[in-house]
Amino acid sequence: MSRARLLTWRLLILSLLCTIGISVYATGFDPIINMLGFTSAVKNGEPVEWVITFSNTGDSAGQNIVLSNTVGDGLQIESVQHNSGTTSINGRTVTVSLPMLETDETIQFTIMTTITDSKNDLSNTSCVTASNLSGETCVRGLPIQALPNTGETPIWRHPALWLGVMTLSVSVLLLGLGLLGYQSLDAKNIV
Repeated sequence: MSRARLLTWRLLILSLLCTIGISVYATGFDPIINMLGFTSAVKNGEPVEWVITFSNTGDSAGQNIVLSNTVGDGLQIESVQHNSGTTSINGRTVTVSLPMLETDETIQFTIMTTITDSKNDLSNTSCVTASNLSGETCVRGLPIQALPNTGETPIWRHPALWLGVMTLSVSVLLLGLGLLGYQSLDAKNIV
């Protein structure tokens, strides 16, 4: 086969693969843990609300799942709110047990804590184990008071953007009313 023909075949195969699209995804149970901790101030006596979202992004259900959340020694667990599974509190650890988590299923639970010593560890570590998961998957988070101030003006607040949107809106309105000098063609005017 000539070099040019071989190159043509390679380009054809490459273009077909790009057209079809190749997706790579995890097989089996693939847990994802997202955790956010919110507080109004980092000082003793202040509440911290932890929102933990747990999802299965794999292609099979998770079996006999145990989620454990251990808060740092600067926090005290007050309560847990959940929409699925069974929950227990033992000291600074909350355990949520689920018999199964289907593919693309998500659960969420909230742990309410209080800061007992703001100079100590205020983190929360959330780990998951399951009978069909090799090893343990963990995330660690710290409470936040507000989103960071980057000093950047968001694009939607920029005056030039609004000027452009207004100009476009007026142009479309005037075009629709026929005030810009363009004439519409109908079937009778087409030769």
